[in-house]
Amino acid sequence: MKILKAAMDTFAKQGLEKGTIATIAREAGIGKGTIYQYFQSKEEIFEQIILVVFDEMFQAWMQLIQDDWDPVKKLKLIIDYTIDTTLDMAQSGNKEQFSMVMEIMLYAYRNNTKISLDKVLQHIYAIFEPIIEQGILKGLFKPVDVKYFSFILFSFLDGFGLHMFFQYRHYNNDELKRTMKSIILKGILL
Repeated sequence: MKILKAAMDTFAKQGLEKGTIATIAREAGIGKGTIYQYFQSKEEIFEQIILVVFDEMFQAWMQLIQDDWDPVKKLKLIIDYTIDTTLDMAQSGNKEQFSMVMEIMLYAYRNNTKISLDKVLQHIYAIFEPIIEQGILKGLFKPVDVKYFSFILFSFLDGFGLHMFFQYRHYNNDELKRTMKSIILKGILL
């Protein structure tokens, strides 16, 4: 959507506070009123940006989960995908967009806004639950609390992504994958 692209560019360049609806409209080549036909506030734009940014990752993870591979392979592929995607983002030099997403998330927490990060994060955690359930049912995984393990798994991947973004030059991608898979799988495999 043209408005979201303009909003992402505006917020990435100017920050959340300085980026205005008027600036977004100019960047998109539309009138300010047109934006208000789609979004009632900057907070609604922030929330939509978060959804758009995470959507590609959601779709890739969902495809991996729906394929007929065993749960161990699915976890390994999710780890590989997450590391590769993070590395691609870091190497692309698009630090402004990464910073903007981090700024939106911090803004939402700081200001107790209507931005539904909780909804987005709960959706992410739930993506992993079928893999863990399937692994437990097949006798491959330890009988763990699926909800908590899914939360921990995403927290691990998310924290890794944050550090990878800033430190990727210092680490070998393949070794990171091997080590992360080893740590995660040792914690869950029978």
